[in-house]
Amino acid sequence: MNAPAAEDCSLDLSMLVELKNNLDENFPLTENQRHLLGEVLGRLIFGERNLLAVFGVKVSPGQRSAATRNAIDQRNRLICEVAAKFYPSLSFNEQSQRISEAWSRYTASAWHREKSCIECPSRHAGKIYGALWKIMKSPETSHVLSAERLRKVLVASSPYS
Repeated sequence: MNAPAAEDCSLDLSMLVELKNNLDENFPLTENQRHLLGEVLGRLIFGERNLLAVFGVKVSPGQRSAATRNAIDQRNRLICEVAAKFYPSLSFNEQSQRISEAWSRYTASAWHREKSCIECPSRHAGKIYGALWKIMKSPETSHVLSAERLRKVLVASSPYS
């Protein structure tokens, strides 16, 4: 099997997974895998700091990066935790309305003072504002989600959907 050309910037994800598995199992590397490992290490050594670029991963136009998808998933998990903890007996629609109202109140008041805090203010510990502070500090949350968007998040995360 021939090694990919040195100028080929994109690395096949399946090749990376196979390389990782071989390294984990102490299997000998193929010539192609040695070249791939050298390519990745070379990009790291010679100053590339963006890991997606190191591995040649390109996000297609109109698609979200893996980091963005992970941040949104984390935010959605936190939203579901808020609904389950503070409004467990309500419907998705009622949960989303209550969360949206509390979130709007929080961002209109205390959030302006607390957004620069590194840790959640102790006065919010165990309260809905503490959970909303954590959501607002997540990378993909810069604004209050609408009640309709919150409802869609809750429904999509339901084990019944």
